[in-house]
Amino acid sequence: GEANAVKVRRVRQLVRDLAGKPFDRLSVLDLGCGEGAYAIEAALAGADVLALDARSERMDRGAACAARHGIANVRFLKEDVRRVARETHGTFDAVLLLGLLYHLDAPDLFPVLERVHGLCGGVLVSDTLVALDGPDEAVWGGRSYRGRRVREHGDADTPEERRARVLKSIDNTFSFRLTKESLLRALHDAGFTS
Repeated sequence: GEANAVKVRRVRQLVRDLAGKPFDRLSVLDLGCGEGAYAIEAALAGADVLALDARSERMDRGAACAARHGIANVRFLKEDVRRVARETHGTFDAVLLLGLLYHLDAPDLFPVLERVHGLCGGVLVSDTLVALDGPDEAVWGGRSYRGRRVREHGDADTPEERRARVLKSIDNTFSFRLTKESLLRALHDAGFTS
């Protein structure tokens, strides 16, 4: 829709402004790419893009769209963000972590942030939900973070039922949404300086 198109353009402009170089000299990693709108937009602007998602249902549509339009500088791979690392994927000028972080449960979200820092050679753009209050605590690396546990799936849901819910977590029953303050501290603790 139009609202999503505006957001895609804004993310593109944000990456361009913060990366300090033109798109045709950028490498971009889109984690949890879904249908690949951000990945395709970056590739159309000239970036070399790797788009990853743990589900292929939506991602296959993005890959098909890129193929139909002859966009050769974007690759789509089925990968779980919890297994992506610098050692296996390299580093990127810009990493997009859009609409994904709030689907991870503690403690998974903390090592993901640490690995994303290792993948990120320049700019991280993250779009996530935060908890407005912090009744729950998660501890990582001896540090305490506040947030709220949110149910993603029913306890008895099968793996197939969980995977079919493309706008929910891939497999965890709960997610942990950090408060804004805890999110900023977690990013800093993972190595991001600003």
